[in-house]
Amino acid sequence: MNIQIAGSDCIMCAERIMIEKEGTYCYRCDTPLCRECAQPDCICPVCRKAWDDPASHYYFSEFCPGCMQKNHNHEYCGHCDSPTRWPDKSSYDQFFVAHHAWVRRSPLVGSLMAAGGLLVIASPFLIAALGISIGIGIFFLYGLIFVGIPIVANGLARIIKGNRRSGFR
Repeated sequence: MNIQIAGSDCIMCAERIMIEKEGTYCYRCDTPLCRECAQPDCICPVCRKAWDDPASHYYFSEFCPGCMQKNHNHEYCGHCDSPTRWPDKSSYDQFFVAHHAWVRRSPLVGSLMAAGGLLVIASPFLIAALGISIGIGIFFLYGLIFVGIPIVANGLARIIKGNRRSGFR
């Protein structure tokens, strides 16, 4: 199940659960509880059964998809706060396929971004070298250099990030 926890009231203490990390729910009946009330020995007041921790049914990735730090079955990465759990194996498998498609495209996309940025940076010099008079100011031409630098940097970052994330599982 994937229910809205943030903004719900804990069924036991009636306190508002402000962010998802502060709450959980009964896996059997989807009743929201705050983490303080959701103890292993508590009884759910709605279904009247022992609280069933949904975390015991989740699927956790071995590594964080954001920073690639080792995950120790926590719902969020302790380093970058990225989610590291999925409601079930099929949800994880869908994410895994999409993630690896992004990783496979990263070298090509990053290279194209970097090449495009270099072309933007080189364009004022190419225009000057060819002696073309296009009637635009020198500040505009040199402004292209400062536009191209971030494009190159983002392209290289995409390549590096894709390479680093290739070991995700």
